[in-house]
Amino acid sequence: MLETILLLIIFCIDLLLVCITYSINKIKIPFKSGLIISSVCCISLIISSIFSNLIFNNMNSILCNIICFLILLILGLYNIFSDKIKNVLSKNHNKLFQIYVDETKADLNNSKNLNRVEALILSIILSLDSFVGGISIDFTKNNLCFVVFLFFFINIIFIILGNIIGNSVSKYINFNTSYICGILLIIIGIFKLI
Repeated sequence: MLETILLLIIFCIDLLLVCITYSINKIKIPFKSGLIISSVCCISLIISSIFSNLIFNNMNSILCNIICFLILLILGLYNIFSDKIKNVLSKNHNKLFQIYVDETKADLNNSKNLNRVEALILSIILSLDSFVGGISIDFTKNNLCFVVFLFFFINIIFIILGNIIGNSVSKYINFNTSYICGILLIIIGIFKLI
């Protein structure tokens, strides 16, 4: 269960950083928009658990662990190199890519208030980690309802924390936790093999 909680927290780190960035840029995330973001991320986790059950249900446990390791390794490497990937994608003028590269661009109308549609767009981008990583959560050992509730709760807490931290830190502080998250995902993947 500790592994699952750690994975859920890692999946929410991007959301925390986005909320900090929004708060620093004086973009508000109303409570209803926060609920939309958390709900979409949870739905993504549920879909990935269903997908995981369909794939791994009749598979040898060693093969399952190897596949989970590879998924976490790829997700970890992606997090480590996300700055470089975003740099390449920033040259693309597609609006979705632009929001992926700079999450503050999800405020499409520049109102400094994330409405429900903008929250939905942002949540789809933020839910990709939980979808891909959720495949590696062993739902035979964890209650799906509890995990989804916990994930929703962590999302809400991180939105609140992001707003608090963003309001209290300087614009000049630049922190990137992608490397830490990437390394943690790879470590958890290695433990899947052990």
